[in-house]
Amino acid sequence: MTKIRWIVGMGLAAASLAAQAGILRCGNQVVQEGEPASAVVTRCGKPVLVEDITRRQESQSGELTQVKEGERWTLSMGKGQFMQIVTIKDGKITQINNGPRE
Repeated sequence: MTKIRWIVGMGLAAASLAAQAGILRCGNQVVQEGEPASAVVTRCGKPVLVEDITRRQESQSGELTQVKEGERWTLSMGKGQFMQIVTIKDGKITQINNGPRE
């Protein structure tokens, strides 16, 4: 019976983690993938780091250029907490991931 409880408990824990993918909690506010980038700043504050996401593209004349595809924002959630990495493309949140602990 104990083994069954352990298996069920692990299954519930895994489902809980999967359900939280793409959601960022800032105090009592929530930001989700698909929302505008302004929601992050309004609910969570300004990012501590903003990095451009670029790719190389060849022009018609054959020159290689850097094309900006979006931004990667790093948010500080407080000492001992995981930093949050938010990817912004076309003004919308496309991905939310855990970064390193502070």
